[in-house]
Formats: sequence, structure tokens, C-alpha cells
Amino acid sequence: MTTTMVRPAVERGACGGRGAAGSSRRAGVTLTELLVASVLGSLVLAGVLTAFLFFCRTGVRMGHYAEMERQSRVVLQRFGQDAREAKAVAWVNANTLKLTHDGGEVTYVYDSARRRLTRTPAGGSESELVSGIADFRFRAYDAAGAALTLTAANASQNTKMVQIDIDLARNPVAAASTGAQAVSARYVLRNKGTG
Repeated sequence: MTTTMVRPAVERGACGGRGAAGSSRRAGVTLTELLVASVLGSLVLAGVLTAFLFFCRTGVRMGHYAEMERQSRVVLQRFGQDAREAKAVAWVNANTLKLTHDGGEVTYVYDSARRRLTRTPAGGSESELVSGIADFRFRAYDAAGAALTLTAANASQNTKMVQIDIDLARNPVAAASTGAQAVSARYVLRNKGTG
């Protein structure tokens, strides 16, 4: 025995899809659907772009913080070594300090116009220790810890401790600026006699 099934006739639409007999509807995307999809795609793309820019700026800021940290370590280490070995100190002005030790004289100069601190050993060339300084100050103290006025005639003779205060900041070209990092350290001039 053989069974045969009869299928109803299906009419194909103009676009090749199956439709009901006599249907004139075409398969496709309407203009409204296309506009909605475009707007949603644009919003997703804007979100991805915003996140990408945020991560880029964060990376730049982290790089600046790392550079400020490196520079502050270098300046504190170098200045601390020179200050601890110093046998004499001379204040040229509030931004220039000369330290004398067995290796000769070392001059530290803060250049406010170029926002940098330089170190120049006797007979050597000037080297930049730190740049991008927002605020800088030398401070002097006597053996009892009392603050000295750097412009006073006896400041060089009475100085037993020297302190440097540095505020670093980075302002990249982009709007992502990096905040300031404050560094301060006081050093005792161990080899210098008191006034």
C-alpha cells in the first residue's frame, strides 16, 4: 500500500519569499527600522569611543605620575647625598644654594621661568634634576631647628639643616592634566660645624 500526501500550492511573492495566496507584501527593511538601527548603532559606537578615550587619558596620567615619582626620587637622593656630605653652605639667593664638600662645590639652582631644578658640580656641566615644578622653596634651619631667613647675612654660617619643598605638576597637550605631587625633605648637614 502506498500513501500519497498532497501538499497545498504555495504562491511565491515577488521577492521569492513564501506568502499567502494573493499577498502583495514584500519582505525587506523599512526606512523606520533602518533609522532606528542606525541610531542604536551610533549610540553604541559613541559609548565605545568614550571608553577608549577615557582609558587613553588614564594611561597618559599614569605615565606622568610615574615620571614625577621617578624625578622626585632622583632629586631627593642626589640632594640628600650632597647635603649630608656638605662641610659648608652658601645661600646666593632664595633660589640658589651652594654646598661645599670634599668633592668640591655643588650648586643647586631653581629656575622659576623654566620651572626646573638644576645641579652643577664644580668644573662640571649643569644637569636638570627635575622639571615641571609648580612650586619650589629652599628652607634653612639652625642646629636647634629654628627657621632662618635666607636673605640674612648670617644664614650661610648658621645653617645646619636644609629643606627642599617641591610641588610637581604635568600639563599635557590634551585636556587630561595630571595633578600635583608634593615632595618635601629636610637634611642635616652632618659634616658642617655650627655657627
